[in-house]
Amino acid sequence: MKWLVGFLLGVTMSKNLSAQVKDSIQQYTKKTAHLYIFPNPAHNKIVLAMQNFAAGKVVVKIADAQGRLLREEERYIIGANDQVTMMFNWPPGMYALIIQQGLVIVKKKLLVQ
Repeated sequence: MKWLVGFLLGVTMSKNLSAQVKDSIQQYTKKTAHLYIFPNPAHNKIVLAMQNFAAGKVVVKIADAQGRLLREEERYIIGANDQVTMMFNWPPGMYALIIQQGLVIVKKKLLVQ
């Protein structure tokens, strides 16, 4: 019976530890990873300037004000500071732009005129 209690405590501790690690990573990246959108407000083209991201794949998601996903694509950046240009044809309004790289998630608002 003692082994079962120890096992269950170990499982609980490992779940809590992984949640703590995830929270720590997200807190750290909030301080370091940055996303800038130019121009904002925009018409049909934006440049995403990413700072302090790792080289590799990033996922770019854009949703409308109702939360509907309009676009999701993978882009590859070559350095910690890189730029991505995106073209679009959406009606005027507020949009959410989300950049994800592993556990790093950065969200910004985009105004289309």
